Amino acid sequence: MNYGSRAEILEAAQRSIDEALAAVAEGKQPEPLTETAFESRLYTADIPDPDLLIRTSGEMRISNFLLWQIAYTEFYFTDVLWPDFDRYEFLRALLYYQHRDRRFGACSTCPPSVSAVPSLMPTNRQHRRIARRDHYQARRARKATRGSQFKQKALDKTPTKLKNPSNLQVRVRTGAVYITLTVLCIIASDATTAIYLAALSAICAGEFYYMLRSDAKLPNEVLGIVASASFPLAMWLFGINGVVVMVSLFIIVLLVWYVFWLHARIVDVAVSLFGAFYTGLLMSAAMLIRMSGPDYWGGVLILGIFASVWGNDAFAYLIGSKFGKHKMTPQVSPKKTWEGFFAGLIFSMAFWCLFPLIPGVEMNIVQSLVFGAICGVLGVIGDLVESRIKRNAGFKDSGTIMPGHGGLLDRCDSQFLVTLGASMLLIFGNCIPFTFISTGVLF
Repeated sequence: MNYGSRAEILEAAQRSIDEALAAVAEGKQPEPLTETAFESRLYTADIPDPDLLIRTSGEMRISNFLLWQIAYTEFYFTDVLWPDFDRYEFLRALLYYQHRDRRFGACSTCPPSVSAVPSLMPTNRQHRRIARRDHYQARRARKATRGSQFKQKALDKTPTKLKNPSNLQVRVRTGAVYITLTVLCIIASDATTAIYLAALSAICAGEFYYMLRSDAKLPNEVLGIVASASFPLAMWLFGINGVVVMVSLFIIVLLVWYVFWLHARIVDVAVSLFGAFYTGLLMSAAMLIRMSGPDYWGGVLILGIFASVWGNDAFAYLIGSKFGKHKMTPQVSPKKTWEGFFAGLIFSMAFWCLFPLIPGVEMNIVQSLVFGAICGVLGVIGDLVESRIKRNAGFKDSGTIMPGHGGLLDRCDSQFLVTLGASMLLIFGNCIPFTFISTGVLF
């Protein structure tokens, strides 16, 4: 289609003339030509006039486009090329439109000067927020580019046999490194467990905030990551009372940041708070379990809980991919099936029957089955929560730190809720020794 607004206007005018001549030939009085009557003869007769015209690529011309219809349209010009005009650029254009004083040709009591018209200059709060987000995205893109260059150099030095591993081989190697590191750190001592959980929580929090920034949220990343890492350390050093103090301090500092940093929105505060609680606070429950057992048996109990999550995911994947026909939540996680869910649940219940064999754990078979079922359900919920976060932010994986698996948050999403749920079940079920004290030593 070759559209031209001049041709459209001429065609509408010719139709008006033809209809008037036809009326005269029939001895009738021609209808007066009004704006409404003329608009009814345009191509856009049934479409409202546009409120905003966006011109990309630095072009500042109309180009014979909707000459009649854009008489009172607001114009927005940007240097961004059309292929790069994404939803954030569209948001910027909408913000510009929201701040326009639309008078439709009328005069206000005090017409604003050009300088007084709100715009998206750096003095505009919302524009600065978007510009800041774009800056962070560009910086991360540069880091990703440098990272890919380093990976390419490492690949060039890699033996030919190892250059092209299958996806399964990559997943197995990465999983083996992750599991080995987890086992060594948790079994070694309370200190190594606390440091490991703090690092794990901090990385997961960083990936969480990275995804939310891409979803036009501006959380306080530094404060959130520090708080997330501090929760397991506070549990180790000062017990539950220490965690309560850290939570209180985090909330106070976050509110102070919100009050004095005027660019922050309440949604940014909520995202910062949720990210730290979602990763660090929930993971601190693992530290509580670690200190409950004699010697290294607390670490064995944590590894058992982690292993139940890993096995649940593995069984759900194997059974679901082979026999799964009924989708569980297709809009959130299209690959999850009810067949896989029940397979993982059965594994979790069966695996929890081994926990009474751990010294210091007092649990009967009924408790094992019930606790295993509850933790199996919690694991699926945790997985779906992270899937929903990724879907809203437009991410397939939370990161790239674990080749073949995605981000660390992708591997720990189920562990957060399961660890918290397991600690509550074991404590309130009188299955492990527990004393509510202010130090990190449990009696």
